[in-house]
Amino acid sequence: MDRIFVGSSNVYRFYRPELYKEYKTYNVARCTDIVSFRAIMENLEESESGVVISVLENFLEKSIIGGAGNEAVLYNFGSTIESFMAIVKLAAVRLPNSRFALAEPIKRPKNPQYQNHFEDIIKAFSEAVAFARRDNISRFEAIPEGCQQFEEDQVHLTGAAGQIFLEGLLSKSEAFFSAQIVNLTNDEEMEDDKSVTDKLTERLEKLENQVKTRRNEDNIVFARIREEMDSATNRQKEDKIVITGITSNVYPPSDVAQRKTWLRGIVEEVIKSVAPDFPGQIVYVNQGKSDGKMIPLVEVKLDSAENATLVRKAFAEKKKSGADLGRLFIANSVNLATRVRVDILKALARKVSDLNLIAYAVPFVSRPVMQIRSKEAGATTGARSFSFTDAVSKYGHLLKHFELSDAYRRAGNHFVGQMEQQFLVLREQSGGPRPQNPEPQHRGSTHQHPGASRKRTREDDEDANDWSSESPTRGRGHSRGYRPSYKRPWRGGSSYRRR
Repeated sequence: MDRIFVGSSNVYRFYRPELYKEYKTYNVARCTDIVSFRAIMENLEESESGVVISVLENFLEKSIIGGAGNEAVLYNFGSTIESFMAIVKLAAVRLPNSRFALAEPIKRPKNPQYQNHFEDIIKAFSEAVAFARRDNISRFEAIPEGCQQFEEDQVHLTGAAGQIFLEGLLSKSEAFFSAQIVNLTNDEEMEDDKSVTDKLTERLEKLENQVKTRRNEDNIVFARIREEMDSATNRQKEDKIVITGITSNVYPPSDVAQRKTWLRGIVEEVIKSVAPDFPGQIVYVNQGKSDGKMIPLVEVKLDSAENATLVRKAFAEKKKSGADLGRLFIANSVNLATRVRVDILKALARKVSDLNLIAYAVPFVSRPVMQIRSKEAGATTGARSFSFTDAVSKYGHLLKHFELSDAYRRAGNHFVGQMEQQFLVLREQSGGPRPQNPEPQHRGSTHQHPGASRKRTREDDEDANDWSSESPTRGRGHSRGYRPSYKRPWRGGSSYRRR
C-alpha cells in the first residue's frame, strides 16, 4: 500500500527516503495553495492507504490581507481551516480504508499577525478535526514549539529543526497508520432501532446533499471555463472602443454609404475633442440600430490596441478633471456576459467592504477582477485580486437577490437555461426579477423600464443597442426615426450635440 506526503518546502527540502529506512517510502506531493491541495486530494486512489498532510500554515498565511484588523484576520483563518477540513473529510469519506494524518501548523515568525494568533489557530484546528468525527482522520504535533528554529527568511526551518520535524511526522503518522481502530458504538444495533421512515429520510437527505454539492461544483467549473473563453474573446477586441451618450439633431442620411460617412465624422469629432493629438486611425465604425436622433451605442475599431487604450485614458483624465462631457462615455468593448459579471462584482464589492477593508471592481479590462485591500494600507499595498469565479465562490454567500437587480436587468433573457452555469449567484426567472413583455405604447406616452420609473442611464443606452434587426418598438407605417410614442429624452448640456 502506498504512502503519500502532502507538504510544502519544509517537507520536500529535508525528506530523503534513504535517510529514513526504518519507515516506509513516501511519495512527496508538493503543495502550497488550497487549489492544488484540492486537486491532490480529489485524485487520491484507494491504493494510497496512508496520507500525511503538513501544509495548513501556508494556506493560513496566504489568507491574511495586509493591514486587516484582528476580526478580519480571525475570520479568514476560520474560513481557511473550515475549507481545509472540508476537503480532507470529503477524501476520508470517499476512501474509508485510507488514513489521514494531519500535522498541526508550525510557527511563521515572518508574519506577526500569524504569530499573534498562533494559539487561536491551534485551538481552532483541534476543534475542526474533532468536529469531523472520522476514525480515519487524526492530528498530531510534529515538532515542539521550542524546537522550531528558522533560517534568516523566518519561513524555512533550519537543517537541525527540519530533521526533528521529519522524524516527528514519520513516527507519529506511522503509529496512527498501524493502530487498530476500535468502534465503541454498535452501528448495527443503532440502525436496527431506526424505523423505515427514518432510514428513508436519511437516505433522501444524503442524496439531496450529494446532488447539491455536485451541482455547485459543476457550476463553478462551467463558470470558470466560460470566464476564460469570454476573456480570450475580449482580448481580441482590445483595439475597439465603445462610445455611448452621443446625440444628434440631424437625421442620418438614408443612403448607406453617406450614413457611414456621417457617423464616422461624429466619431472623429468626439475622439479629437477627447484626445486632440490622437495619432491613430479609425478602421471602421459600427452602430446599433436605433429610433430617432439618439445614437445609443457606437463600436469603433482603431488601428491598434495601444491607440484604443490611449483614447480611453484621455477620456478618463478629462472626466476626472471635471470637464463637461454631458452623457458621453467611452469604454472598452466586451461581450454582454462580461458586463453582467462587472455588475455582480460591483454588488459583491459593496458587501465585502467594511470598517477595515475596501473592496472594488476593476471593470475596464478584458477579464474584470475584484480587489480587496486594507483601509490602512496604500492604494495598491497588500491588495489581493480575485477573478469573477474566485470572488463569487468565496464571498457570493453574502449577496441577496435584490442586490443583483442590475445584473438581472442586463442579463435579461439572453442566458435562459444557463444563468447559474455562467454567473453562479444568478438564478432563472423564478429566482430573479421577471422580464416583462413590452405593452403597446399610446400616443404621447414614453417607454419605461418594466416595474420601475427612473431616469435613463448610460446602461440603458448600451442595452438599447440592437446589432442585427430593426427595433421592435418602431411603429409600423412610419418613416425612420418617428413612431407615435416617440419622445426624445433630455440629454443634458452636452457639447457633443450636432446641429
